[in-house]
Amino acid sequence: MPESLKAAIRQGSKEEELRAMAKQHFEDVKGQLIFSLAVRASERSNYRSDDLINVSGVTFAMRASLVEALRDYCLTFEHDQFMLRSADNVISNLRSLK
Repeated sequence: MPESLKAAIRQGSKEEELRAMAKQHFEDVKGQLIFSLAVRASERSNYRSDDLINVSGVTFAMRASLVEALRDYCLTFEHDQFMLRSADNVISNLRSLK
């Protein structure tokens, strides 16, 4: 994430400004991505309660089918990229999961 975007988040910039900065960063790096995982702050009321799941004190909105598919994986950040590590220590990305 570019330092300018981090600074804007820390300063409490408006959502529209943050969204524009994030979209620009995505355009700049999308050719380098193996897979992407979208994360954003949002109101709980925007989602069905069935889609809200608590992971280590942080609430995520994910469909039950995705939670089930990822239940044995851990999201890690290694070698400057996010990867999924399985319970048997195999590294995968979202495209390689079945």
